[in-house]
Amino acid sequence: MRIFTLLLMAIFLFVINANAQQKVKAPKVRLGKIDKKWLEMKVYPKDSNATAVILYDKGETSIDTDDLSVIHTRHVRIKIINKSGYKWSNVQIPYYISGIRGESVRYIRGYTYNLVNGKVVKQKFDPKTVLTQKLNKYWKQKTMAFSKVKEGTVIEYTYTIKSKDFRNLKSWYFQKSIPVVWSEYKVEVPNFVKYNVANRGYLINYSIRRITEMKASGMNNQMPVKTTHYHWAVKDLPALKEESHITTLKDYTPGIEFRLNQVNIPNGASTNYYTNWATANNQLLTHENFGAHLKFNTFLDEVANNIRSKYSDTTQRVVAAYQHIQSYMTWNKKKRIFVYEPLDVVYRKKTGNATAINFLLVSLLRKLGIKTDPVVLSTRSHGKIKPSSAPMINRLNYMIAQIKLNSNTTILADATDPLLDLGTLPYRCLNGLGRSVNNQGGSWIFLGNTPSSTQVGIEVILAEDGTSKTVASITQKGFAAYDERKKLHQQKPQKYAKKFWKGSEYTVNAHKFQNSKNIYKPFTAKYILNLKEDASIKKAGNMFYITPVLTPELHENPFKAKTRQLPIDFGYTFKQNYLFTIKIPKGYEVESMPKQKVVSLPKRAGRLIYIAQKQKGKVQVIIRFAINKPVFLASEYLGLRELYNQMIDKVQEQIVLKKI
Repeated sequence: MRIFTLLLMAIFLFVINANAQQKVKAPKVRLGKIDKKWLEMKVYPKDSNATAVILYDKGETSIDTDDLSVIHTRHVRIKIINKSGYKWSNVQIPYYISGIRGESVRYIRGYTYNLVNGKVVKQKFDPKTVLTQKLNKYWKQKTMAFSKVKEGTVIEYTYTIKSKDFRNLKSWYFQKSIPVVWSEYKVEVPNFVKYNVANRGYLINYSIRRITEMKASGMNNQMPVKTTHYHWAVKDLPALKEESHITTLKDYTPGIEFRLNQVNIPNGASTNYYTNWATANNQLLTHENFGAHLKFNTFLDEVANNIRSKYSDTTQRVVAAYQHIQSYMTWNKKKRIFVYEPLDVVYRKKTGNATAINFLLVSLLRKLGIKTDPVVLSTRSHGKIKPSSAPMINRLNYMIAQIKLNSNTTILADATDPLLDLGTLPYRCLNGLGRSVNNQGGSWIFLGNTPSSTQVGIEVILAEDGTSKTVASITQKGFAAYDERKKLHQQKPQKYAKKFWKGSEYTVNAHKFQNSKNIYKPFTAKYILNLKEDASIKKAGNMFYITPVLTPELHENPFKAKTRQLPIDFGYTFKQNYLFTIKIPKGYEVESMPKQKVVSLPKRAGRLIYIAQKQKGKVQVIIRFAINKPVFLASEYLGLRELYNQMIDKVQEQIVLKKI
């Protein structure tokens, strides 16, 4: 009787919650049956450029209380509009295969629908045609290749994935690179298994409900167990387009993620996982593949003693330790938060993942008595971490070192790249916030960086007959210097010089580079250049018409689109200063020159200063361009785009010389 009463209450709660919270009506979709209107649709009304449209995408995940296995089913329906959308008829289903956490894919079914002579023709998908491919030792992939696909076809498929790993429920992403008419996700979990639920991206026009009910447990049919039902539904989502200057599309894709928080089996043991960031800090410190690596690293004693004997100054010791690990170790390009072999083995092999290399740096600095902590983070391509959200360790894939030189000076360091100076993080790490891991519970660390700067000086000596000689000098610091050093190290100097000026109005006659290997000094390049015949310095009769000829990037706006959906994330601030000087030929004087201009974005987030001035026998054009904050909201896009437009317009204005 008690169970019956509880079930009635559950049904009542379900109805109340469903009616009170659901904002959008779910479409009625049955496998094998389709409305003819979708086959008749030749263009998607809400996006005439769409090559395909996801008509329906529904996922359901539940935990079997008998054995705690996870069952995930998915039902998808896609309209192919034109040939460019054919790729959506090749469906990939990746699944994990390693150990007891391995997954299995079952019950693959599907249909192809076409309109032939006004009638719906349905073809059943043959499961025997499914191709199984091993991607690596952890993952396999099943591929469904639908046949008889043409413009106007609708494909439909469903499958089930079963997993023994209840620690990670399937994530769900609503928005895709093509429009989505309907996307829905339902999750049912017993309340003795608790998860951190995290939203990703931006949910637009969505309905959500969370329902709690009672049901008999498979573990003990006499004991009713509370279950929580999560339900998300989104309709009419536009295509999510890749745009320049972003971290990763996952940061902006509306989605749901789960991470195990606690397991409290009825009449059994209770286990806590990463419940908050302080708990995550402590668990990382004691983890055998993380914090345990900070102990007993006696193999570094000799290196530490050598550094200590050579240098007495703390800063010198830090630089020496950094340079030793930086030059001795080679990064294997793997980004992982954990290290699965002892550090002495990694050191002996002279190669390892980024976390292993930076653990060596942390350990060596600690042996020198310098306070140094690990800082865990997620790289730009892996997605941002939100401090307000519950910790999800799978969101972390990288570690750097936080070095405290003194009470006022803290340095963030990454020893994976021989071309990065101490205190400059690689661009992949510039992703908002990281989290220090230490005995004080850890704290959030801003992954900022020193500004990047470029100074360009170009001097043109112009003869009366129109011939000229051009000398250019370029000095770069920060990321600008790093980028050019990297390019120079990957090719011969002659090829690098030619590529640098490609797209400009110059050809390279001679070049010289300074500090290409000394990463602690500005990188300097000097060139003797020749103007091309069609360059923007032209003589016509008694007049010279001169457009200041600068580097190629100043002649093209990187933001061409009229609108933008996503924020602009440069990663770091930068300044670009240009000085263009032209020596006036004998017997000529200035007829006209551009006017001065100053353009600033609100709070000087971006700024342009343009000055044209006369000096003794010379005309100078000075351009100072600065981006003073690393991230701009989408609402600030038009102002940023216009700032670039103003700069490009100004550099195209002419200086006019006339014969006296």
